[in-house]
This record gives sequence, C-alpha cells and structure tokens, in this order.
Amino acid sequence: MRNLILAVGLACSPVLASPTFIVLQDLPYTDTQEYVYKNIVRPAIVSADADFVIHGGDMQGSKAVCSHAGLKALRDDLYSLKPERVFLTPGDNDWTDCDRPSNAKPVSEYQALGWLRELFYEPAPKGLPEWQLARQDAFPENARWLVDNSLFVTLHILGTVNGRQQVYLDDPSYALEQVEARDKANHLWLQEALTVAKAHDVTHMVVAAHADITQLEGKPPCSRSRTSDCDPYQAYRKQLRDVAAEFGRPMLFIHGDTEPFCLDKNYGSKTATNLWRLNGAGDYNLIDALRIDIGDKDTEPFSIKALTRDIAPPLCK
Repeated sequence: MRNLILAVGLACSPVLASPTFIVLQDLPYTDTQEYVYKNIVRPAIVSADADFVIHGGDMQGSKAVCSHAGLKALRDDLYSLKPERVFLTPGDNDWTDCDRPSNAKPVSEYQALGWLRELFYEPAPKGLPEWQLARQDAFPENARWLVDNSLFVTLHILGTVNGRQQVYLDDPSYALEQVEARDKANHLWLQEALTVAKAHDVTHMVVAAHADITQLEGKPPCSRSRTSDCDPYQAYRKQLRDVAAEFGRPMLFIHGDTEPFCLDKNYGSKTATNLWRLNGAGDYNLIDALRIDIGDKDTEPFSIKALTRDIAPPLCK
C-alpha cells in the first residue's frame, strides 16, 4: 500500500515546465542580411513554438539613418513577431550612434533615445498576466518577468564605452550624468532581480544586455574624469558574478555587439561556477536567431541552437 501511495503521489506531482525563447540581435546590418532576415529568419521566428523573443539590440546598422518614422517601422516589425511577447534591450546602433558624422542625417543621440522610449515602451508589450512583468521606473527598457520557474531580466548596457564616447550633438556633461544614472539603475535592477528570484524560488535566471562586457578588461575603470581608454564594465562583471554566486543555480548572461558567436561555460570562474555567458548570433558572423531551451539538468541547463540551422555555439576561446 505504501508503494502504491508513493506511486500515485509521484504521478500527481506537477511537472516543472521548461521555457523556450528566441534571441535576436545585431541584425540586419546590410542589404544581404536584410534579405536573409525577412525571407528566412523572420518567418522562422513567427512560426516557432516559443514563449517569447528577446531582442538584444542593434536593430539596424551603425550608419542607418535614425528617425522617428524609422524607429516606428522597426518597432512594428519587431513587435509583430510575437505580439505582446517581445522584449527589447537597446543597442548603440539604435540610439548612441545616431549622431555620428558618418551618418547621412546625424541627430542627437538623446533625442533618438527619447523617440525609442516613446515608441517601444509607451505602451510596452505586456507579456502574459502570470509572468508578473515589471519594468523599472524611468528606464522601461529594463524589464523582469517570470516564466514557469525561470526569471528573465534585461539591462540597458551599451557599446561606445557604454555611451561615454562619441557624443557629438549633446552636452558631454549631460551625457555622462545620464550614463551614471543608467549604471546606477542597472545595478539596482539586477539586485532587485536576485531578491525576486529568491522570493519565487526560481530554478534558472537569464540576464540579457547588448554590450560585450568582456571588452576593455584590463583598462582602468571609467569615471567622470576618465571617459576614454577605460573599462566601463568592471562593476557589471563583478556584480554578475556576485549575484550568480548568491543565486547558486544556473544563470545565463546573454550579450551581442561583438564576434564571435560562442558560449563560455566558465564565465563565473571560481566565484560562480553556475554562471554562463553567451555571445549571440548576428553581427557579420552567424546570420540567424537563436532558440534557447531551459532544462532541468545542472550540467546542461541551457540548450542553445541557431533557429534555422543545426548549429550550436562553440565554446569561447
């Protein structure tokens, strides 16, 4: 009888669901990439059985003209992939690079950011009610949501030394104030995510940002007085490892902005052996989106493959 009761209990125990999501970033940059995106990648995303899409930034090339109308067209395309279930964390091509002299029609990068926030987050996608979606005050691009037993977080971290360099059409002092405010907001948002993860006893955490925070490592940290030849990501690397160590369960950090497409299973080093890093597809490397399945095995908690081809990320060197 005891064995029968145990068997019935096991049969009735809920099976923990495993979220599946798609990551798209750094695409399209050229006419050829635009063709591949529209005719191959985009239809595959629309038809994919996935819970949601994360766009990791750079929806266009670095020399693309930035305009309200152009950003609206990008929004309409992106948000129609999975209506109400697409999350964008912006890239430098989406606003900080809009003032470059090489651009055909340079505009203030903070004007571009204002357009972006208006168009993409007023209103923002709602997700599903059970996801308990939250967005950070004044930084609506920073989102947090729960799917099954996994927590997902976006952080607004950029290239161009995280927005410190190449400020051509805005007051540099104002730009630095905005960078520092964004850094502070990101720090608070990630710490709050850890609190939420503990409160909900989640089994996996995924953090997505645009910038490759492994870049410029070894340089002195950036400051108000030092904005070039410096490392703007030192504090982010430390916090990610500290949060992962305290979380103690599988955690994946996803970024783009650089090549190569690769997976680092030792990114947390000895501090946080549970922390992985994925440098995603796009750029001029693998022109595709990625499908990520979250599993229940500690040894392989994240299964990652190209969406339209049977390609898995090689290990980062």
